[in-house]
Amino acid sequence: MQSVSAYNADVLALRSALERKVESPRTLIAMPGIQGEPWADVAQAVSAINTIIAEHNRVSNNFDQAKAQAITKLKAHYAADFVVKQQLDRLDAERKVQEQRRARFHRWRNGVAAAEARQRAIVHKAQRGRQEINERIHSLLGPSSVNIDVVDVNGQERFRLMRNGGRPATYLSEGEKTAIAFAYFMAKLKEVANLADVIVCIDDPISSLDSNHVFQVIGVIREAFFHQVQVNGNMEWRTRCKQLFVLTHNFNFFSLVRELKPDKKKARYCLVKRTTPTISVLVDMPAALLNYSSEYHFLFGVLNRFRQERGPEEMELLLMLPNAMRRFVELYSYGRIPTHHEVTVDTRVEMLFGVEPAKRILKALHYFSHANNIERLAENNDLICDIEAAIDEMLALIQTEDPKHWQALIEAHP
Repeated sequence: MQSVSAYNADVLALRSALERKVESPRTLIAMPGIQGEPWADVAQAVSAINTIIAEHNRVSNNFDQAKAQAITKLKAHYAADFVVKQQLDRLDAERKVQEQRRARFHRWRNGVAAAEARQRAIVHKAQRGRQEINERIHSLLGPSSVNIDVVDVNGQERFRLMRNGGRPATYLSEGEKTAIAFAYFMAKLKEVANLADVIVCIDDPISSLDSNHVFQVIGVIREAFFHQVQVNGNMEWRTRCKQLFVLTHNFNFFSLVRELKPDKKKARYCLVKRTTPTISVLVDMPAALLNYSSEYHFLFGVLNRFRQERGPEEMELLLMLPNAMRRFVELYSYGRIPTHHEVTVDTRVEMLFGVEPAKRILKALHYFSHANNIERLAENNDLICDIEAAIDEMLALIQTEDPKHWQALIEAHP
């Protein structure tokens, strides 16, 4: 208020001097003296008042938030006071001790149950078989897969397939069926008194199993049927059984079987050849498969032999050649142009040989490799003659356009 009063007094003095000057313009009138800068003091006072007002407004606007924060702090205070008074830290420590004891008792109980199961396994033949089969199954499918339990049915011990958690294994995948059958077969062999007098046949033990299990199955077969003996100071591989047959459709598994060490008796590799819809015979394995264990080499050998010989035996396979040639073309074109999976074999062949040659090669291929109706198989179509021409042209193009690849294929089939 002092700043405003001083400011108003100075304004009135100036006004009075100005009015006298207006009345007597020729009279010298002295300028009233002004002490300091009263207007600056007024501005400063106004600023201070505005600051107080702004702070008041801020407190008023944030009242609800400040109230909520105060309530939160008050609750935290009461909660901390409750923890201290009720000694919750001590109770929590005691709870943790009790939980540790409970976990220890559970482990002890499980150990006792496992020991009891092991003792039962010593006594019961069925339990011994269960352990053997479960170990085989778990080696193939993992420890969290199917388990075999022994249950009492009308006074007799029977096997029951169970899932983790004690649920019966009602539905089995094809891979699980294969693994269980193989495990059971291997366990039953333990009952044989003299394995050296037994002829063993294993039919495709990896059917429906993942490729990761191929090596495990090979390991089981090698451990069960092959061993090393010392002969004249040298270690030699011998078969434990009298004779072993292994059947498979899988090229990778076939390659691993060939790596097993047989005894001095010559191992035979055969192929099942269907001569009629109801009759099949065993023939010697083609050299391409024996030498390289490759489907690609085998297909090339079939096509190139047909191209060179075209004897009565090869002509009988005329209608089966499109599928073989289509597979060969797929492997060759993808090896040369490893494009995205959505790019068709037709596109890759066109990129390699051109549009017109590709059309001539693939025309008969597509027609006869997709013979999905009886009319197409039965009718004497002119395209049958195109199969020979398509094979000739395709192999000739590879020989001309890709001579290094062609030479490698020829050297692989002496």
